[in-house]
Amino acid sequence: MFKEENVPLDYWRFIRLGRAKKILEDFEGAIQEYTKAIITSKKLSNAFFHRGNIYSILGNHHLAIKDYKEALKKSNTYFAKSYILEKIQKQYLDKFNKLEN
Repeated sequence: MFKEENVPLDYWRFIRLGRAKKILEDFEGAIQEYTKAIITSKKLSNAFFHRGNIYSILGNHHLAIKDYKEALKKSNTYFAKSYILEKIQKQYLDKFNKLEN
């Protein structure tokens, strides 16, 4: 099992920077920070999940779903599953509704 204390501090720094950039609506900057976190530690789900949210905001549903799936592989809890699957379903419905109009 992967223990949180083994995670480099830079991982959490990149996560915080990504969240700050999201708040400032610097979405490309947020993606860069979350990608740095992923490079720092590929074993945790947080960065994949947050980056997926940014891709979703930008309408890049394919990449959002790819990151959500990766987050599910890393954190296979009931909460993670239900939340991510709900987001994926919403993205597909939004995409379908746009095609319909």
